[in-house]
Amino acid sequence: MEARWPLDHAGRLLRHIPYLSRIRRPERWFPGTALATIVGAVSVAGIALVADEQPVRVGAYGNIEAHPQINRSALDLFDSEKDAHEYLHRASLSGEPTWGVAWDASDGIQPILQNVAVKKKKTARQWIIDGGFSADEPEGPQALRHFYDPTDGTTPWLTDIVVSTVVRNPEISLLDWVGDKDDPSLAQDYSWPDAKEYFRSALADATPANELYGKAWRGVGETVHAIGDLALPAHVRNDGHAKELGDPDPVEVSTTANMIESQASGEWAPLNYDQDVLKLMHDLAAWTNANFLSKDTVPLSGKPASANGKSAYASPTWAD
Repeated sequence: MEARWPLDHAGRLLRHIPYLSRIRRPERWFPGTALATIVGAVSVAGIALVADEQPVRVGAYGNIEAHPQINRSALDLFDSEKDAHEYLHRASLSGEPTWGVAWDASDGIQPILQNVAVKKKKTARQWIIDGGFSADEPEGPQALRHFYDPTDGTTPWLTDIVVSTVVRNPEISLLDWVGDKDDPSLAQDYSWPDAKEYFRSALADATPANELYGKAWRGVGETVHAIGDLALPAHVRNDGHAKELGDPDPVEVSTTANMIESQASGEWAPLNYDQDVLKLMHDLAAWTNANFLSKDTVPLSGKPASANGKSAYASPTWAD
């Protein structure tokens, strides 16, 4: 069988990766998300809620470039399709700006337990786009909370890490985190339940400068970020990948905003979008896990183990 990993050319990679939620074919060897999947979350959110210079890293599936573009592309598709929806056809996410608490790329990147909270005024659309950045901050602690293995009912969080007196495993999966499970060392203030509660409170608050609308839409943006992560095989196959430690994920380090934008078309991923956001996230994770390989979970031919020495997943297999 011809080896399909790694690839040495981003253009060839793009022909196979369904980065957003619409895919052209079920190629089993490369990660994918579906713009439709992400938009599905934005649509569910819409129904629920509407009824000085800093160092910048570029060229990676990260919170500077790729995740904000995923959110932006999802919103573009949402705008193009909402007119056909009974309740959303008059909705606008680009109306009057509202106050909220932001942590934008211009506010800086933090690798440790340090919070940045800047009161700003932005449109709902911009809050959602910027949530693609803030969901990963502070980067060190968030990196441990953005994994979910749908095949492991006991320990679905990331365990493929080196635990030490400095690095503590919080034992929180991404679904737990989005579902509002706090941790003693890091509060979760922008979960999916938080977003809905902020919006309800905003509707009852007539104070012009209240921060509730902005917090609600930031919570939506951070939830969409999480959905994007579940479309990356490494994030659903217990494959830790710290670039700083010399173990980068090849998809993350090669995916740019332009690549994502160029792939926002094709067939919808075979998922049920008419369901609760957390259930949709589980289904996406299960689909990604079963259909795509990550760098360290390639099954060894003729052996029950993967390249990382751990037990191989049921699929894909070499026979696929």
